[in-house]
Amino acid sequence: MQGIEQIAAGGRLLAIIVRAQVTTEKKYNFLTDQQNALQLGVSSYAGGERIVSHAHLQTEVTVPSGQEFILVKSGKLRVLLYDERTREQLSVQDLAAGDAILLIAGGHGFEVLEACQIMEVKQGPYLSKEKDKVVWDS
Repeated sequence: MQGIEQIAAGGRLLAIIVRAQVTTEKKYNFLTDQQNALQLGVSSYAGGERIVSHAHLQTEVTVPSGQEFILVKSGKLRVLLYDERTREQLSVQDLAAGDAILLIAGGHGFEVLEACQIMEVKQGPYLSKEKDKVVWDS
C-alpha cells in the first residue's frame, strides 16, 4: 500500500498519515490494531458494489486518552507532534488537500500554511477547553 506513513517515536505510534493519492491492492486495509480507540481503514470498492445496510451494536468502551482524525479538505496544514510528557517536538508533517492524519498518542499543534478547511473527528463528549486538554504553547 502506497501513501501511508506511520510516525513513531520512543517505541510509540504517534500518528498515521493517509496521503490523498493512497493506493491499495487489497479490498480492506485497516491501519490501526483492534485495540485502538479509533479504527482507521482504507477500503476499495468497484463501481456497482453494495455495502449491506446495517447498524452498529451499542458497546461500552474505556478510552485512555483522546484521539483525533483530521482531513484537510483544502489548503495546507503543518502538524507538529510532541512528547506530551517532556513537550519535546518529535516530528513535523505537512498535509495538503485530501491528506488525512490520525493522531494516536503524544501532543500536537497546527500551523496553517495556506488558508485551509479541515474536518475533524474525535471522541465525545466535549467537556470544554479547560477540561479537555493541557496547553503548553500559546
